[in-house]
Amino acid sequence: MTPASRRAWRAPAPLGRRVRGRAPLVASLLATLLVAAAGLSACSASPPAASVNGQDITQGQLFQELGWWASSPAYVKAYDQASYAQYRSAQAQGQQATWFKVEGAGPWPGTYGTFWVSQVLGNMVVALAIHQDLARHRTSPTSTQVAAAWAAADAAQPVMWQELPSPLRVLVAERDAEHALIEQVPGASQLSQDRTFYQAHQGTFWSEICVRSVDITATGAAGANQAAHLASHPNQITGWASNCMTPEELLGRSPAFRREVGQLDGLKAGYVRTSYGYQVVQLTSRTQIPFGPVVAQTISLASRDEGVMTSSADLPAFQDPPAVAILKAADVAIDPSFGSWVDLPSSSYPGYPPIVLPVGLHLNTGP
Repeated sequence: MTPASRRAWRAPAPLGRRVRGRAPLVASLLATLLVAAAGLSACSASPPAASVNGQDITQGQLFQELGWWASSPAYVKAYDQASYAQYRSAQAQGQQATWFKVEGAGPWPGTYGTFWVSQVLGNMVVALAIHQDLARHRTSPTSTQVAAAWAAADAAQPVMWQELPSPLRVLVAERDAEHALIEQVPGASQLSQDRTFYQAHQGTFWSEICVRSVDITATGAAGANQAAHLASHPNQITGWASNCMTPEELLGRSPAFRREVGQLDGLKAGYVRTSYGYQVVQLTSRTQIPFGPVVAQTISLASRDEGVMTSSADLPAFQDPPAVAILKAADVAIDPSFGSWVDLPSSSYPGYPPIVLPVGLHLNTGP
């Protein structure tokens, strides 16, 4: 394919102001890239898809993450819808456009689109570069910061977030918490928006709950009546079993258990039906994540509305100076079958970091 026949990648004019929680479902390759930050193992027999400062991101790691994202129907639907909206917008402006979707005919395992694959790989490049930078400065997020990132992502996109596989949720929370550490402390206006988001979803911002439970082996109406009676009189129960869990661990429990625990305030008990009968549960403690500047930084990053998970095509220049500086200083190599690492010209793409330019596209630096 000759360069002249390749599709052009370009950033259009601004498509609207970003408003906390309701930004347009359109975002750039860069917005997707800047979601992430986490370390990756370089030890694998799989060939590299990319290398960041001498550390490999293997093709096995890339394909695993592609599969994780693609396993969420809500993610795929939202991404494809966002990309379609961008496609129609470009058409309306008289631009040549392509509808980039998660599904495609790339030359790899799975049926993934070339453009989307380059975005996910870009996430991983940014993740590793930021992780390496923090490691050089002997800095890492606290468990509370990681929990805040998990909670913010859950609050911003609960259906999508809870559909994702557990390893990916853990990874994304760690990435967002690490990325937040390189960001500047939010200004007064952003801090106010973050506080509003926190207050609206305060019930989500906890790092650990502890419950005690007792099993009722009776089934049917007798078991239900016994469970209801004990739930109303928990002081009559002896032999409680205590258990503490993180939000990620709670997601591993049954929906009925999660709903019941979510309704408890520590003063009363509840009960759920199980495969063996019933279980009476009582909340004993909830560790709230307090709001502050550091948590606000994490919220700003991890709750970047729909654009975080559904970015597809273009967005006005995204300003993230700390990430841009890290990426411009990084030594990045991309396997040519996945694209190329391109440092965008500041005259045409002000504020953008380098990107993974997908195979088959070239830059259009014209007006």
